[in-house]
Amino acid sequence: MPTRPRAGDCVITLALGGWHSHGAAAVGSRGRLLAALDAGSVVGVREIGLLAVPDPWVVAARCLAAAGASWDEVAQVCLVTDTPAVGGVAQVPADVEAYARGRGLVVGTATTMDADRATRAFAETLEPGQPVLYAGIADAWLASDGGLVHITGYGDLAAAAARLSAALGQGRREPWHALQSLAEGRQPEARWDGAMRPVMAAGPAAVDVAREALERLIADASATVSVALDSADSPHVGAQMLRAALASAFLVRVREILNDVGGDGRAIVGGRVGTLPAVSRHRLADVLPCPDARGAVIGAAIGALAPGEGVRLQGIGENFSEADVKLALESSRLDYLYEPRPERLMDRISALLAAGKLVAWFEGRADFGDVPCGSRVVVADAAERYSRDNVNVYLRHRSVDSLLTVMLTAATATRIFGDRAPAPGQRARLTVPPAHTAAFDGAANKHGIIDLVVACDSGAPGFHQLLAHHEARTGHPALVVSRLAAADGAVAARPIDALAVTYTTPLDALVMGRFVVFKDYWLLRSGTPTA
Repeated sequence: MPTRPRAGDCVITLALGGWHSHGAAAVGSRGRLLAALDAGSVVGVREIGLLAVPDPWVVAARCLAAAGASWDEVAQVCLVTDTPAVGGVAQVPADVEAYARGRGLVVGTATTMDADRATRAFAETLEPGQPVLYAGIADAWLASDGGLVHITGYGDLAAAAARLSAALGQGRREPWHALQSLAEGRQPEARWDGAMRPVMAAGPAAVDVAREALERLIADASATVSVALDSADSPHVGAQMLRAALASAFLVRVREILNDVGGDGRAIVGGRVGTLPAVSRHRLADVLPCPDARGAVIGAAIGALAPGEGVRLQGIGENFSEADVKLALESSRLDYLYEPRPERLMDRISALLAAGKLVAWFEGRADFGDVPCGSRVVVADAAERYSRDNVNVYLRHRSVDSLLTVMLTAATATRIFGDRAPAPGQRARLTVPPAHTAAFDGAANKHGIIDLVVACDSGAPGFHQLLAHHEARTGHPALVVSRLAAADGAVAARPIDALAVTYTTPLDALVMGRFVVFKDYWLLRSGTPTA
């Protein structure tokens, strides 16, 4: 690491954050995001914080490498804290700050709310007519032809999220992220979904929260179970299901309100609520919202310097070359197929999927955030009736009725779901139209519901090509996607991780670029099924 950067020539900002959980680094230049990296993808531990990483600067160095930048180009380091400011001073780990200053780096500190404000400053530079909807930790605003409009009452909405989070036994966690974690994979119940409507309402650029109605709702819900609702460690199944239903109903109502207030807004990233990924159908230039400390890191990286070129996502995780993949395969003493012809490779994988196989797909840069882009996924054909069993029961060891994530190309999503389809890279929970149920027979739950993600060709172009090729070849438009991850949830960021997951789970094949590994020796030697 150099003793002093050439500050006069530099435009690079390195941001570090997530000291206690969801550690991350991001590199930005004049408002443009160059790269971002989860700490977990470096050390192989899910949701790890930078304080638990042996050396946070290893994460920083790997992120700089992903951005194609060097330490010489770093103008400043922004340390984003998830600890509230004391006396107006952001609280960051003293040894980390001293380490950076000792090497001549210009150090700034910021809270997650500072990152929100930096992102707001960035939004003020957008061209007139670009709609933007932003929901941060305790504030929200939108931009339209009339400039930035403050969404009044959003602070009350954030306070309601904190109150409900505490009532559900999650008071020590960041409320938005806690509610999202509770609600994940759960379908809102009509009873509680309807009960949330009197609690929150939308007016012109305003949110109204009835606090007394929320307290009555919490009390009524608590009376329906025999244990304390805020006993988060209770094994009581009814209480666990109720917590999930309330969290889900609350977030659904928040999404409805922000859509009502913001219209066709464009969500951009900033703070820990970067925010609810399904808030709107559009987002700013491919920036991925993250509802935790990672969002604050990206907000700091793009907001620390005056925007010049605009935000454009280059790929926000680590990339691995063909030589890296080949080294991992040969060091593992594995037989593999190398297919240099893209069309033939797509035919092979499409045939496997149509035959009901589970295929792991490893491409390009590692995923960053909670919405899969197709770079580290396990794939199944959504039309195959046993895909739900294969993914939920045998791969993930969970209920067969758990919601599955399904990916489509943007054109196909619009054709099937119309204006309900989310923007590329965003997630939406939708009911499959009756005319298309056969295409989702192995993906939709008993209520006909899926979690839909629209593929973004800039994030994983090979996977986007597979989606289009599989539809053209078989007529099946959708693929079920699940994280290519170990049993503890850590995403397989490196080729060697992908091999480990493949051989410890019921996967049939692994695709890494033009290399294919078949667990069935017959498939390797004699080709794939003809479906």
